[in-house]
Amino acid sequence: MSARTGERMLIEQGLRQAIANDGLAVYYQPRVDLVGRRIVGAEALVRWPHPERGIVSPDSFIAIAEESGIIEQLGRWVLRRACNEMLGLERRIRESGGQFHLAVNVSARQFMGSDFIDNVRSVLEETGFPPTSLELEITESCLQTTERSLTLLKALDTLGVTVSIDDFGTGYSSLSVLRDLPVHRVKIDRSFIVDLQSSESQQAMVKAIVALSRIMHMSITVEGIETLEQADLLQEMGCHQGQGYHFGHPMASGDLLRLIEA
Repeated sequence: MSARTGERMLIEQGLRQAIANDGLAVYYQPRVDLVGRRIVGAEALVRWPHPERGIVSPDSFIAIAEESGIIEQLGRWVLRRACNEMLGLERRIRESGGQFHLAVNVSARQFMGSDFIDNVRSVLEETGFPPTSLELEITESCLQTTERSLTLLKALDTLGVTVSIDDFGTGYSSLSVLRDLPVHRVKIDRSFIVDLQSSESQQAMVKAIVALSRIMHMSITVEGIETLEQADLLQEMGCHQGQGYHFGHPMASGDLLRLIEA
């Protein structure tokens, strides 16, 4: 127990220093239009290049950031860095007649924070990133406090920011709640994709989510696509966008630019 406590304290202290000293990095996993198979966006994923441990996976520090309250500071840092790094790329694609959405994860604690909307607005103003090209991914747990959630979602909608529900299908959101919320996209969790080709139950679940999304006029992104066969099947089912190792691993901003140009 003492060793685990000491390890937790080291990670927490190191993470605070990394945020303060810009010692973190943002990688981007491409998101692809399943019909045209063009890159139309990317999800921003934080990485910690530790001087002694190498690249530290988010699995090792996100939970600690949540428990200690650092997650709000970390979320602001990621949003600002991602908007700065993707601004030039987004502008080039938009000016050439294409589209590019930058997706950034938002934790429940960050989302429910008293200054969340002000932080999003200030980052957009500071970086000049177009709000209509920003997509914030929230989990279904953020929707449980309905009145507060509705206020926040309406404020994001007023800003022009796209909102998507991450890991859709793994939470407990009621349909009546979803119907009344200004949510634009659902993101199907990878757990529904692993055995998609051989599992009739997984196919039925995906088809049900697609049908529900159409009724509610929401688009669909699928994560965890690892094969061409999965991508083709999901396209046939009516899913709009996908991401996963089949299309690309998380990569630095320069690598993403080269991939799009290629």
